[in-house]
Amino acid sequence: MVDWWGGQIALWVLLALLAACLAGPLKTSSALVEVSLGALAQWALIASGAGLLALGAPWLEFTTDLGILLLVFLAGCEADLTPLRGKLREGAVLGLLGFLAPAMGTALVAHLFLGWSLVASLLAGVALAATSAATIYTVLLDRAARQSDWGRALLGACYLIDLSLLLALGLFFSPHGGRMLGCLTITGVAVLILPWLSLWWSRRWEGLPATMESRLLLLCLLPLAALATWAGFDPALPAYLLGIALASQWKREHPVARDLRGFCLAFLAPCYFLRVGALVQPSAVAAQALAIPLLAVVALLARVLGTLPGATVFRYPQREVAVASLHLAGGLTFGTVAALFGLRHGLVDLAQYSTVIVALVLLALVPWCLAHLPMGRLPPPHGEEGPPS
Repeated sequence: MVDWWGGQIALWVLLALLAACLAGPLKTSSALVEVSLGALAQWALIASGAGLLALGAPWLEFTTDLGILLLVFLAGCEADLTPLRGKLREGAVLGLLGFLAPAMGTALVAHLFLGWSLVASLLAGVALAATSAATIYTVLLDRAARQSDWGRALLGACYLIDLSLLLALGLFFSPHGGRMLGCLTITGVAVLILPWLSLWWSRRWEGLPATMESRLLLLCLLPLAALATWAGFDPALPAYLLGIALASQWKREHPVARDLRGFCLAFLAPCYFLRVGALVQPSAVAAQALAIPLLAVVALLARVLGTLPGATVFRYPQREVAVASLHLAGGLTFGTVAALFGLRHGLVDLAQYSTVIVALVLLALVPWCLAHLPMGRLPPPHGEEGPPS
C-alpha cells in the first residue's frame, strides 16, 4: 500500500479517470462504473498482495462524506416540481406504492429466505427501493412524455421515493429523542430561511464571483450535516431538503450549481462511489451468488406490480407506466446512502452490505439494458395530453 497521501490520492484520481473513460463508450452512468471498478480494483490488489486502497484514510472519509452531501443536495436542486402541479395526489400514490412494494418485498425475502435479522432485512429493502429521478426524467424527456399526465405523476413519484427513503432512515433506523427533534426543528427552520437568505445574499454581492454563494451554502450545509450525525441519523436528509428548498432558484444553469456540480462530479463523487464498491467483500459475493439476483428480481418485479394498481385507478396507460417503472430501478446514489448508513451504524454486517451493493449494481443495469432493447423503449407518444395549463 502506498503510504504517502499524495500517492493515494493519485491512485484514486487514476481510478476515477479510468471510470469516466469506460462510462462514455458503454453509454452508462459513471456511478455504475465507479462502484464496479472500485470493487474490482480492491479485489485485484488483495489478490496480488499489493495492499488495499486505504479505505480508512481520514482524507478519503472526509472526501466521500462531502461528496455524497453535495450529490444529494444537487439531486434536490434538480427536483423540478413545476410540472407536478395538479398531479400531487397521483404522484403521491404512485410514489408510496413504488417505494413500499419493493421495500417490503425484498425485506420479506431477506428475512424469510436468507435468514437476515428484521432490522437488516428492512434496511436492505429500503436501499433496494431507491430510484433515480435523473434516469426517468431522461426517458420521459426523450419520449416527449414529461408533460403528459402520467409522465408528470411518475416524475413526482420519483422525488417522493427518494424522500421516503431518507425519511425511513431517520425515523426507523435512528435513535429517537431530543437530539433528533432538535435537529429536525433546526433543519426545518433552515429550509424555510435559506431560499430567502440565498436570494438576499446574491443581490447583496451581485457582480462578485459565485464562490460567495457557494461558501454561504457550505456554511449552512456542513453544520446541519454535523448536527444530523450528532443526532444519529443520516446527514443526507437535511442536504436533500435544502436542495429542494433552493430548486426554484437554482436551476441547472445556475452558476453556483454548475460550479458545485463540476467539482463534485470531477473528484468527490467518484471517490465516494469507488469507496462504496471497494468495501464489497469478494467472499460475501461468492457466498450470496443466488441471493443477490433473487433480491434484485424481487425488487424489480415489486416495483412494477406496485405501480400498476395506481396506473389502473388513475386510468394511465399501463404498458407505458410499467415500462417506465422498470427505468426507476438502479438508484445508486440513494441506495448506497442507505447501505453505507446501515454498515456504519451496525445495522448490517459487511457481508450483507456487499450483497445489497451488488444487487443495486444489477438493478442499475436494468435501465441500461432497456435502452438497448426495442421492447424496453417506450412507444412514440400518441394522443398524449398537452402541457399543463
